[in-house]
Amino acid sequence: MRNFLIAFFTFVVWSFFALWVYFLMLPNKQKITSNTTQVSNESVSNKTNESSTLLIQNENKQSVATEQIIKNIKFSEPTESFGLTARDTENNIVFEFKKGITFIKNDSYLDIPVSLDSFKILLKDYMLQHPEKEIHIISFYSATENFVTPNIGLQRGSQIKNMLINAGIDSTKIVVKSNIADISFTNENICSNAIEFKFQPLHPKRVAQAIIPKEISRPSSITFSPTVSNTTILKTKKLQELLIRVTQILNQYPNAKVTLVGHTDNSGTTEENHIQGLSYAKQLRWFLTSKSTVDKKRVRILSKGESQPIKSNRTPKGSLKNKRIVLQFTY
Repeated sequence: MRNFLIAFFTFVVWSFFALWVYFLMLPNKQKITSNTTQVSNESVSNKTNESSTLLIQNENKQSVATEQIIKNIKFSEPTESFGLTARDTENNIVFEFKKGITFIKNDSYLDIPVSLDSFKILLKDYMLQHPEKEIHIISFYSATENFVTPNIGLQRGSQIKNMLINAGIDSTKIVVKSNIADISFTNENICSNAIEFKFQPLHPKRVAQAIIPKEISRPSSITFSPTVSNTTILKTKKLQELLIRVTQILNQYPNAKVTLVGHTDNSGTTEENHIQGLSYAKQLRWFLTSKSTVDKKRVRILSKGESQPIKSNRTPKGSLKNKRIVLQFTY
């Protein structure tokens, strides 16, 4: 009985001690919670007051920290042009088309959309208004394209130069430049943003040298063996080179004319071969007059059909040689 009373008394003492400690700690937790709530309320209040103050200042049009505002603004980069552009000496845009002159990788042939027809007139008008300027044709080409001489960029630029000359712009005021660039081609190997124009101050010494014409040979005839598919002449590098050469000859000699004479093998009848030879000549005339500055009035067409073979038609190789077009020049 005595041991029971001692244990009971000990239990009661420790219980009161535990309750005393619990109630002693409870007010501190409440105080911490209260302080935290107060700080949070003060923070919200301060933010609200700052927002209200900024709103009042803006409404009253009072001074604002301009430097800070500018730092927070993100200016977009200038939009890169993917069409056909012409710029003046200060790099200002004179005119701009959304579409550009299109070409295929490793090919000098240019495809000019109908929407760009006016670019030659715009260039001519600017030159008339600024006789102290010259036009630079900037023709970009890729380092991944075939290495040829002249490079493919110059070939493309030269075609445009011929177009501008035909439009009435002084050839001595046209400069062709080719630059290697990182050109982006489509999956079909097409590019339409690698030609541009730049107006520069006229270079008197260069103009004086350009006035002296470079002598171009005067061939009496050129024999061209086209690559054909069935009855159609295919556009090839050889055809492009012929286009450039004929254009140079006719530009050098304004009175010169050319006659295109079509020849075939003997695979068909005499009448069929005559018609086929005339078709070859017509196709070449279309290419020369539509893809360069060559005037259609200076190009005639004839057909000799199978009548003048240069090789035996008994072999495929000989038959292929007989399918040809002879360009006969008169000066």
